[in-house]
Amino acid sequence: MRGRRYSGSYSVEAAWVSAVVILAVVTTIQAAYGLRGRVVQAMVLHEAVETARHEKGLTAQEVQTCFERTGVRLELQERGGTIDGQAAADRWEVRIQSTKFRPEEFLRRITLLEQLEEGNGGSL
Repeated sequence: MRGRRYSGSYSVEAAWVSAVVILAVVTTIQAAYGLRGRVVQAMVLHEAVETARHEKGLTAQEVQTCFERTGVRLELQERGGTIDGQAAADRWEVRIQSTKFRPEEFLRRITLLEQLEEGNGGSL
């Protein structure tokens, strides 16, 4: 028995379709790696800002030096009671600004909430 015979156009069309599918997969993978890089840099910046915000013994410059070992280019500045952080890559930039952590302010707010709860009969 002889196998089925196909015309040559099916082979050429299959080659084009395969090339387009492979190109789409490669483009999707490259986009995913780019997104992953942005997310990683943003998370490193966020951790650096939170560290500078909570650690009393470290300045923003010292925290920046510690986090530069991760390979992320970031810049931290301390202005008064705020920490400004910036990370940038080739085509994007992310900024985070946060106030210094003040536990006494948090405790005052919790005390106020407890007093409001007591005044309303146990419910806010």
